[in-house]
Amino acid sequence: MACATVEEEGFIVRQQSLSAKIILEQLRVLGMNKTAFARRLGVSQDYVYRVLNGRIAFPHARETIERMAEICQLDPFTFAEYRELDEALSTSARLVWQRLRERGMTREDLFQAMGGRISRPYFNSILRGDQPFPSNRAYIQMFALALDLPPTAFKEFGHKHTPRWTQEELVEQEERSFSLFFDKMMADYGYARYPIGLTVLNEANVLQFFPEKQQLDAGVQLILERMGELGMGFKELNKVAGIPTDDLRRLFTDAEAVAGMRPEVETIQSVLHVAQQLERSEH
Repeated sequence: MACATVEEEGFIVRQQSLSAKIILEQLRVLGMNKTAFARRLGVSQDYVYRVLNGRIAFPHARETIERMAEICQLDPFTFAEYRELDEALSTSARLVWQRLRERGMTREDLFQAMGGRISRPYFNSILRGDQPFPSNRAYIQMFALALDLPPTAFKEFGHKHTPRWTQEELVEQEERSFSLFFDKMMADYGYARYPIGLTVLNEANVLQFFPEKQQLDAGVQLILERMGELGMGFKELNKVAGIPTDDLRRLFTDAEAVAGMRPEVETIQSVLHVAQQLERSEH
């Protein structure tokens, strides 16, 4: 234990810690008294006296111990309390503290360098080791930029040559995007009941994936009208039509290809009961 205790008449009394003895000996070597030490440390003389006399526990704050070590011209790992703090940290949190020492930065300097884009309680809990180091890539990038380190220096970020997206993730995102674009086309062309407004993407660019409404094949228009009546999107049509996905996409995006896809058009119309719906409409 860094600081032992004994019990006297029902009261717990602290004994002087080994770390306090190390500081007292180093102050003697440096010819520095406790008053000067307190002044350089930026704390009250009473606090220093109580710590060094064993009346209160030796501090367990990293920056306080580091400042004490700097004044005493010692390695902070000389102090058992500092080693305990360091051992409790994840590899990445330990790297952050090491980098702060290398760059002469304080914890507050780092927080400000990160632009306050992470909450202070969460930030402090990471550096204390109370929370796991974040695996969120954006948070890791913030730490990396503020400390002038590559994000791959943090093991949570992943290996240097690991792609940001797996092939499965890319396919999923493409499918989701196409479904959104398809719904946007249906809404803008008047086939869907509810409008869709985009706030991030340029709406005109999105519609460039599809032929203009007047260029759509008559058979395709009937399909789109029926889909609108049923509240159906591309994803649902893909499931019920039984047509390969690539062919189905081409049907709606390539006006020239439709002429060679009459069987597919007829299959979809049959599945959606387009003929029956037209008959009901006429009557």
